[in-house]
Formats: sequence, C-alpha cells, structure tokens
Amino acid sequence: MKGFFTNMPGVLFLAAFSLILFGTGCATVTTSDTIIKEDGRIKEDDRIKQDDRFNALVSRHTEMAAEYEKKGDLRKALLSWEIVNGFKPDDGKVLTQIIYLKSQIQKTASDRYNKGVAYFQNNSMKAALREFLLALNLNPDHKEALDYVKYKMNGDELIAYEVKKGDTAKGIAQKVFNDSSKDFLIAYFNDLKKEARLEPGMTIALPSLKAIQAAPEIALSDEEPSVYINIKQEIRKARDYFGAKKYQQSASTADKILEYDPVNKDAMNFKNASYYEMGDMLRNQKKYAEALAAFNNVDPDYKDVRKITEFLNNIDKGKGRAAEHYMSGVNYYMNQDLDKAIKEWEITLTLDPNHPNAKKDIENARSFLEKLNKIK
Repeated sequence: MKGFFTNMPGVLFLAAFSLILFGTGCATVTTSDTIIKEDGRIKEDDRIKQDDRFNALVSRHTEMAAEYEKKGDLRKALLSWEIVNGFKPDDGKVLTQIIYLKSQIQKTASDRYNKGVAYFQNNSMKAALREFLLALNLNPDHKEALDYVKYKMNGDELIAYEVKKGDTAKGIAQKVFNDSSKDFLIAYFNDLKKEARLEPGMTIALPSLKAIQAAPEIALSDEEPSVYINIKQEIRKARDYFGAKKYQQSASTADKILEYDPVNKDAMNFKNASYYEMGDMLRNQKKYAEALAAFNNVDPDYKDVRKITEFLNNIDKGKGRAAEHYMSGVNYYMNQDLDKAIKEWEITLTLDPNHPNAKKDIENARSFLEKLNKIK
C-alpha cells in the first residue's frame, strides 16, 4: 500500500482511510506490511482481514472499469482505473490501461467534434449540438467544441436559470444537468471565472443538454428528434444486402445512415460500392440514362467513375441529338418526303442504336416506298 495515500484524491482518501478503522473501538495504524494495535501488539487476523478488504476493493473497481469500457463509458472507466491505480501505483498494466483510455477519450472527443462540424455545415443544428456536447462530455476542456456551442449554435438551445440563495456552480450543474462535474459550462457560458460567486437573483445562460442523453451509438434525426437509428445495426444491414447483391437496398440503407451521420466511413463505402454495382449492371443492360443516374451518386474519385460518367454523358447527349433527328424524320414523313425521313431516322440509329421506334419506322417507310414505286 506504499504510495496509496499520495496518489489518491481527498474523497477517495477518506473512503480508503475508513476501511482501515475497524473492530470494536480499537483504532489501528498501518505500516507497509503489518497492522499494530494500540497496545503495540500485532494481530495477524486483523492484517489478513485488512488485506482481504483491500483486495476486494481493487477487484471491485477493476470489474467496474471493465464494465464501463464495455458500455463505452470511457470517462467512468478511466475514473475506476485511476482508483485502482491509487491502490496499486506500481502496477504497469493499470498504468498502461489509464494511458490507453486517455488517448481513446481524446480521439473519441475529436471524432465527435468533427462530426459536429459536419452536421453544422449541413445546417443540422440539433445533431451538431449533440455531437459537440458528447465531445465536451468526454473532454470538458475541448475549446473548439465549446466555442461552437457558445458562439455559433442557435440561441434557442440555451436555457435561462435564475440563481437562488445558496446556489453554487456545482449545485446548479447537478440540478440542471444531473452532473456536478459540468460546472465548467456555467463559468464558460457566462464569462465567469470558475471561483466566481453567484449572486442570488442573477440570471445565467446554460446550454440544453437533452441531446447528450442518447447512447453513443444512437444518432438522432434533425427533423424528428424522437426518431433514432442504431448505426451499428444499420451498417450490418447494408453489409448483408450488399453481400446478397441487393444493391438498391444496400444503397438506401447507406443513404439512411449518412442522413444522420454524414461522415460515417463505412456507410460511405457501402454507398459508393452499391451505386457503382447498380450503375454497372444498368450499363451492361444498355440502360444508359439509369446507369448515369446511379453513377452520379458515387464519389467521383471512386474507382473509374470519372471515365464512366464522361462516357455515359456523351451517350446521353447523343440521345438528345438522336431525338431531334427522329422528330425531323417524323416531319418529313408527314410531308410525304420519305427519302429524307429515312435518312433522318438512320442518323437517329447511329446516335442511339437502341431507339425504340426509328428502326421500325425505317422499315415501314421503305415498304411504303416500294409500293409507291410499283404503282408508278
């Protein structure tokens, strides 16, 4: 237990210290290896009991840390590991886990911030606020996220609170946010120093944290805040659809995910791959207009999409010219100028080999010409 008290915060110190006061009014003090009674005698049973309690605490907080990690609550997991570290300051595995969690918290907070920026740029303000608050929940000192929430977000997301007698920043944070550790938001949003005294009657502005109540893997719709989707579940659905070559369903599922999470890489990959496969199938069926529409949903830098869309655009332009020549042929036909009508329709087929009427119209016009020549 050497180094335990020097590594432990005040509240934890008191909790730990109470554990080594036991028995019936008989105080004990600890050395590195033994417990000494007031009369100076060492009682082995008490030492064993104390070790058992010590080990039980370490085991309990280790299990709690693992459980919090499993749930994705990295901050609580880190706190539990730091408590374990207070008991076992020289345990390399514990220190490694603390370092790992701190880096993961930093990374996750950064990812949340970047998603918030993406939502903000897409004018999805509620989704953006949620991501910024999730970033701040992980890293309260994330200045960029704080700046977005304070200066750039819609003011309707702020709530007014009138300070009452006896209120403190931590007390208000507990009352409003159900989390006293969010007292930094009170100082930040009201340009106050952390140690500033709150006067009864003064009104302070606080951000609404309703969005932060959703679980980390749940994304809220900006248009319908009560509707949510499970991102991981939808990714699995997109993967299954794609594997079954149901590209339309896979693409639709990916689009749905990106509506709520515009920077989700897995969804982007499935969207590109699905629309590409759809476009390729339609192109092979010579349904060029539909193929072009599919490829236009794919990132231009994905595979050879730029070349394909350029080719299909040329075909599309050719179809436009083909339609003009076809209508010109119809006009000639109506004016009984069959030779010119046939020439226009031949040009039509050159530009659009799959034109639905030109080939049949040419056959009819030639048959009609033969009959006319026989009459003559």
